[in-house]
Amino acid sequence: MTPGSLILLYHRVAVLDDDPFQIAITPEHFAQHMAVVAELGAMTIDTAAEHTRRRRSLSSGIAVTFDDGYRDNLVYALPALSDTEVPATIYVTTGPTGTTRAFWWDELAALILRAPPNAAQLRVAAGNRTISPAAIGAEAIFTLWRALRRLAEPERERAMDDVRAWAGRTTPLAYDDESRVMNHAELVEIAEHPLITLGAHTVTHPVLASLSSSGQQREIRESRSQLEAFINRPVRSFAYPFGRPRVDHTSASARLVAAAGYESACAVLDRELTRRSPVLALPRWAPPNVDGDQFRVMLEARLRRPSPATRIRRAARERVQAFAER
Repeated sequence: MTPGSLILLYHRVAVLDDDPFQIAITPEHFAQHMAVVAELGAMTIDTAAEHTRRRRSLSSGIAVTFDDGYRDNLVYALPALSDTEVPATIYVTTGPTGTTRAFWWDELAALILRAPPNAAQLRVAAGNRTISPAAIGAEAIFTLWRALRRLAEPERERAMDDVRAWAGRTTPLAYDDESRVMNHAELVEIAEHPLITLGAHTVTHPVLASLSSSGQQREIRESRSQLEAFINRPVRSFAYPFGRPRVDHTSASARLVAAAGYESACAVLDRELTRRSPVLALPRWAPPNVDGDQFRVMLEARLRRPSPATRIRRAARERVQAFAER
């Protein structure tokens, strides 16, 4: 295989009946992915960050990360990591810790997908506008997700109340042990494993770029202090919610991350890791739910150094996307 370095981003390791956001990979496929990573050579986020900080090239290496802190990271991902001796960093959204409360995007999808065929027209007050999807299904989920993710938490909660009322619920959706995030004891358990480090992923998982400087600072700092209190260990790394540079976080966000004392931060960007990668916006690729052979082929494509023309075209597409989603 072509030598190179890459950071992988996973969310859930589980078998889901519905996965509209495509954030889950089955335990079988994840185990196959980790076997490939172990064969190529695994590294930690700290190693990746140190090389980029010193502008040193990595001949090869794959780092594994998870976002959000779902319980299945402990139940299904950790055994595969242990079997292959692959280290991983889990970035925890601290607000839901210790509760059975679903993340708002999971609740949104569940309520819409479980709606009866004769459900009334859905109308949601999202900030200063009302959204009324023409059809109920995946399109409605993504329409509302795009609108709600940039709202402040109180506004988003009011919008979710509209969805709950439409679905006939008066309280937020709670999740069982198969779908919830880790509780305090589980975070302590997984943090004590020698292959695992925990990082911060804000308190409420907002789009940081949509918040004021003080709001961003609060999310960045408090998630770290809360997580350190949970596990009684230092937290050195951060991951931006949603993660796209210039859309979900900015250079101002990175300055606040640095000021909070983090040594590295991860973004979401389908690029290989190089010595020019910014240590406060390390690129990550989210592999799809494919078997090990398909995963290997995808890795080969991403670890192959792109041509200058490809890099220029890719940068242009990213700028257009960032402008369109502001």
